Amino acid sequence: MWRLRKLKMKKIIMFSLILIIISSCTNNDLTREKATELIKANLPFDKIGKGEFLISSCMDYGNHGEDNQILQNEGLLKISKINCEIGFTTLSGWRCSLTEKGKEFQLSQERRDGYSDDMYIDVCTMKYEFLEVTGVANSKNDNSAEVHFTITRKLTPFGKVDRKLKKSNITDGVIEKTINCTRFDDGWRIN
Repeated sequence: MWRLRKLKMKKIIMFSLILIIISSCTNNDLTREKATELIKANLPFDKIGKGEFLISSCMDYGNHGEDNQILQNEGLLKISKINCEIGFTTLSGWRCSLTEKGKEFQLSQERRDGYSDDMYIDVCTMKYEFLEVTGVANSKNDNSAEVHFTITRKLTPFGKVDRKLKKSNITDGVIEKTINCTRFDDGWRIN
């Protein structure tokens, strides 16, 4: 009976040692799945680009501006003529009203330019979205990793006519990014 107990104890001890060895040998490398979780949880990829949009002016910029015509044709705004009284003079101007479709891109209320009677609003010009982790380079000492990933930039209709974005040659596309991560006792963190 005593031998049977001794044999059972040996098996239990041996099984416990095997479990300890296996658990201590687990791979602590940062995986693509874990890197994706870290990026989505810690980096703001619901990020948007903001631009200023002239919504009303007492100056007639070439029949309301070609850009406004494009947005009107896409059903985002409606252009109407207005009369502006400046001193003893009446000028012909214009005003844009956002349609329901256009209001989806509106980020602020109307505000007046300090130097004129022009009115502006802020609009969403682009959106960024996380695509995927394209690679993880774990260091030899297992305490850091370099993560390569891609995001997309998509211009909104207002972004496609934004003069600053056009001048900077900013377009739709895939952007490659890199971040560094460090492994702590409680897991991986973005530096």
